[in-house]
Amino acid sequence: MPWLIGLALAMCWDRAAYLHVRVGANSPTPETAASAAEWLEARAWYQLLYILGTVWPWLIVAAALVFADIGADAGRARRGVRRAVFLIVSVLLSGGAAELAKLACRRLRPEEADGWYRFRPWTEDFWSASNLGLPSSHAAVAFGAAFAMCRVFPRAASVFLAVGIGCSISRLLAGAHFLSDVFAGAGLAFFIVAGVYALDRRNNRGQGIDEIG
Repeated sequence: MPWLIGLALAMCWDRAAYLHVRVGANSPTPETAASAAEWLEARAWYQLLYILGTVWPWLIVAAALVFADIGADAGRARRGVRRAVFLIVSVLLSGGAAELAKLACRRLRPEEADGWYRFRPWTEDFWSASNLGLPSSHAAVAFGAAFAMCRVFPRAASVFLAVGIGCSISRLLAGAHFLSDVFAGAGLAFFIVAGVYALDRRNNRGQGIDEIG
């Protein structure tokens, strides 16, 4: 219920956020707006936040989790592999679920209708998620990784949540998504990770990923 309330509130602010948060929103001409967008995409911090919404950096983190425990006893070696698998499965399922949800919701990105809601007809590009925005797959991936890492290292939860929030903000700054798009992506990732965690715990005799030493 809290997620549904949050989604409803985000939808109330969708157009306002699109009109005032994205870089170049107040530009007097299309040319200056395009220049502002190019400036944003050239920033290293923006590229970093953007790429955190893809699977590639999390493959590196997963590898680090494995190699951190290689050479130790068998129990610790299994711990590293289990944590890495938990992370990657959470990321892939979160991103995949977001792509499938786009095909079901069919709401176009805000830039397609100047911040108004517009939906693609079912008869048009049925299997293509191109230019569909609800939910944001970048936000789903980033938060899928963040929520998974919060389970693995709960004391560092604030760091990982900041990663998800930062990636989501980058999508708003680019005008690529509505506020509700990124909120829905975060909510979807939350439930996906909770499900993966429950399954992992059941398969390991009730021991959670956060409880292994």
